[in-house]
Amino acid sequence: MINQSLVSVIIPVYKVEKFICRCIDSAIGQTYKNLEIILINDGSPDRCGEICDDYAKKDKRILVIHQKNQGVSGARNAGLEIATGQWLYFLDSDDYISSHAIEKMVSTAEKGNYDIVIGGFCIATSDKKTVSRSENWERTDDLTEIRRKIVLNELPNFVCGKLYKRELWKNVRFPLHQLVEDMYVNGDLFFTAESACVIPDVLYFYSQENEDSLTRGRDMYNFIKMKQGRCLGWKKQAEIAEQYLPSCKDICRKEAVTQGIKAVVYNWGVYCRRIRLMILSSIFR
Repeated sequence: MINQSLVSVIIPVYKVEKFICRCIDSAIGQTYKNLEIILINDGSPDRCGEICDDYAKKDKRILVIHQKNQGVSGARNAGLEIATGQWLYFLDSDDYISSHAIEKMVSTAEKGNYDIVIGGFCIATSDKKTVSRSENWERTDDLTEIRRKIVLNELPNFVCGKLYKRELWKNVRFPLHQLVEDMYVNGDLFFTAESACVIPDVLYFYSQENEDSLTRGRDMYNFIKMKQGRCLGWKKQAEIAEQYLPSCKDICRKEAVTQGIKAVVYNWGVYCRRIRLMILSSIFR
């Protein structure tokens, strides 16, 4: 039997009791078997921690970390600290992957000697439909073009669904308490990598079913935080562009300003709404 490279699958877990079994089952059911599945229970208030421990008892490849809530960045960083695989793969706990996803990506990476492989993905909607977001992608290993598209977010800037050489993360960690944290790190990773490949095959299913998700929920505070995170992400992309892709610098700066203005406007709207409610409550007390 040919020795397979070890892949560390990092899964942050928080308030996903409805979805966590589907996610873990998709990981342990991979046709590629040499996995280290790291579940980080980020202080989840439901049964997620118990469910993770139950899976660890059944599959020796599963490691569970229990920690106080630090957000998705803190959870992923905790996973990065203990990951030992030659490859890293990020999977969110309300999402899931096809049974051959990791085998396909590792095979592509090792045959082409790539540092990063970007796999195609679908959106899983709340009405049980799947909508491909990569059907128009072209398979390519043109690193210059891939970097340009990552900087401009023409290729998705989330870390999930991508296979990374672990050594790329040596000096890279996610920023704490910031949404859109993926965008903040991917520029550094892709400009450290010496090779990359895009494959359009749908391997990752990105769920929009979880109303408790920070990125998909309706909470106005998190919505504002999202705009602020995008502002900081685009600001970081502008810094990357200034160093490596000057022709993209102004585009990134414009996006950073746009997202920053939206964050301020929405925040002001919330503040004004609170003032109005305070006035009304004092009048009709």
